[in-house]
Amino acid sequence: MREALALFFTTNQVLMHFITGQVFFVLGLLLAIQSRRHSRLALARVLGWLAGFGVLLSLHEWGFVFLPVQSAYLPQPFLDLLKVVHVGVLGVAFGLLFQFGVESLRPLARPWLWLRFLPAFVVIVWGVVVFLPGLAAAATFDAWFATSETSARLFIGVPGALLAAYGLRRQAMLIPPSLDVRRISAMLRIAGLAFVALAVFGGVVAPRTPFFNEEQLWAWTAIPIEAYRALVGLVLLVSMYRVVEVFNIELDRRLTSMEEEQLLLAERERLGRELHDRTLQSIYAAGLLLRSVLQRVHDDASLAALVEQSLTLLNDAVTDIRNHIGLLKPQPTGGNLVAALREAVRQSPVHSLADVETIFDVAPDAVLESGALGHLLMIVNEALSNVARHAEARHVCVQVRQQDGTVLVEIADDGQGFPADVVPGYGLRTMQERARLLGGHLEIETAPQRGTTVRLTVPLCHEQTKSWQHEVAS
Repeated sequence: MREALALFFTTNQVLMHFITGQVFFVLGLLLAIQSRRHSRLALARVLGWLAGFGVLLSLHEWGFVFLPVQSAYLPQPFLDLLKVVHVGVLGVAFGLLFQFGVESLRPLARPWLWLRFLPAFVVIVWGVVVFLPGLAAAATFDAWFATSETSARLFIGVPGALLAAYGLRRQAMLIPPSLDVRRISAMLRIAGLAFVALAVFGGVVAPRTPFFNEEQLWAWTAIPIEAYRALVGLVLLVSMYRVVEVFNIELDRRLTSMEEEQLLLAERERLGRELHDRTLQSIYAAGLLLRSVLQRVHDDASLAALVEQSLTLLNDAVTDIRNHIGLLKPQPTGGNLVAALREAVRQSPVHSLADVETIFDVAPDAVLESGALGHLLMIVNEALSNVARHAEARHVCVQVRQQDGTVLVEIADDGQGFPADVVPGYGLRTMQERARLLGGHLEIETAPQRGTTVRLTVPLCHEQTKSWQHEVAS
């Protein structure tokens, strides 16, 4: 059985290199895609380093497959150059893993800020002390190749993998409890253990380590080192694939929170309109009736006093309802247009889904009346919410320009768009109604797979806006 197992792995050693490379390439590709998405979790900001490690390590493993093939066609000097690049890729790959481990420990205390530069320093020292001098001093090229690979694995790969393992364990403790993803924390710990295994099978067990090397492992277990590395890579791939779910969970929670907030704001506005248009009008009518009664009961002092008391209570009720209407209305942060729009864009959940570019060509002291500013912010919030929920955009541009006493707000995305003949939903109709109240104009340009552009033009000061404010205040 042992001989058959050894024969199988000997026959398929090249295949094992290919499988190992494939596993790490898929890992790098998965993390590279995720690293381009926005998230408030600290882990998302450091995945790019781990993605680079996976891709470069896969190229190194595939080098063992393609270099023997090329040896039959390429001249020896060019083949030696490819081997130099082959080892250099391994050193850089472990350097990226080292950097990932350091970045996963952020924020670093001031005495430890130098750690951010340690991986680059170690890679440079390896290149200057081992890689380049060994190329000139080694007895044979194969001896230099083995020495350089072994030193890269021991002095860069081992500390990088161990630091990455600790960093993932730390990141597991930083996931907000509100996400309630205990299984994700467990997967991060499993990935950390996989990095410990990588430190052993991808670092300590190297081609020419004096104490325990690849040949000894194969002789003792009849299983080559490539099989162990492929297994470690597979565990890393599966665990990190499950870890990536936390970003989808975070996104779902934020979208749900955004929708709940929009519903709450809509309900508060509906209640405000109901109180203003119905309840207040009914109280006004009752007050008018009581005043007409008061004019006819001057002879009866006690009855007149009761009517006067009723009128006082009605006036108090009107004051209370007006105050409640004011509380129900969303309050902008202030009349400054630029500050309010910057805050609205900053708080929008679209930041978790796409790159957001803001361009403000507006006077810093440009202001809108508070009522008009509230409507403007609601239109912007609704437009950004639509991008977050429906567009699947990668880039959003919010542009605000001031010209000829008007303000032009343009929100453009590169998402999937929608047909121009689609019947507007409640949100779009509300945006158009708010634009009308502002005395402005709302225009929407869109087409399937060509993104959407929302343009809002409103006057900085408009009599219709003033009359609307007067109506609400009265």
